[in-house]
Amino acid sequence: MADADMSGGLLGADEVPVLTPEQQVAAVLGRDARRVRQLTWLAAAFWLLTLLTVAGMLWMFDESVMPKAGKLLRDTPGASGRPGDPPPRPDASVEERTVGPLVTYVYVLTYGLVILTAAVGVLALAAVTTLVLVHLTRRATLRQIRVSLQSIAEQLRQMQAARPEGVEDRSAAPPGPKAQR
Repeated sequence: MADADMSGGLLGADEVPVLTPEQQVAAVLGRDARRVRQLTWLAAAFWLLTLLTVAGMLWMFDESVMPKAGKLLRDTPGASGRPGDPPPRPDASVEERTVGPLVTYVYVLTYGLVILTAAVGVLALAAVTTLVLVHLTRRATLRQIRVSLQSIAEQLRQMQAARPEGVEDRSAAPPGPKAQR
């Protein structure tokens, strides 16, 4: 950086606004509020996505897995174990009766497991986001309490400094039982 650039930058530094302590506290509390609000929406979105994923899994199971399992039981001779089952077609091969439906059934179950894994992942994200939200909310609340206590302490100092001479301090604790003896 050239000397002329540096001197121009240093001269421009005087124009930077200086924040009062109250403005700094307001800025920090405002930032905390924005973070909590954003994280709340993110956690709610993850929980909603988890709910939709689980509902989708239940729908998929009801629409895809159960009919395939019923077809497999109907088409496989003796698979259901009920005596009134119709006999298999005489011209159907063993592969047609068992392997085809099994492959379809395994494919549907694999698809369901992928969705289940995604649901568990989204559930984990929702849980972690909620934990971070609780932690961030706790920190923001403690920061607000600290600011309020500092404000009260400052007000007490100002009241104590403004008290006229000769007025007794009533904030001192009364003598305890040992002092009265």
